[in-house]
Amino acid sequence: IFREHIASVLCVTCTSNNTLLMSGSEDSRIIITSLTNGVVVNKIDHHRGPVTQLLFTSIGDVFVSSKLLLS
Repeated sequence: IFREHIASVLCVTCTSNNTLLMSGSEDSRIIITSLTNGVVVNKIDHHRGPVTQLLFTSIGDVFVSSKLLLS
């Protein structure tokens, strides 16, 4: 399922109805995959830095991503 990432996966979450899985990694990519058929639904390559946190809203129509800032 994580073949689309080229670096270590740092976080994973899924929708409340368990139909979509979203993963974020050190390669700054967010990959959204259908848990029904295993097909990649979307790839997002525009995150600034490693993706360390992901969250779907309760109905799964919006998601939030972030990176951990170290000082």
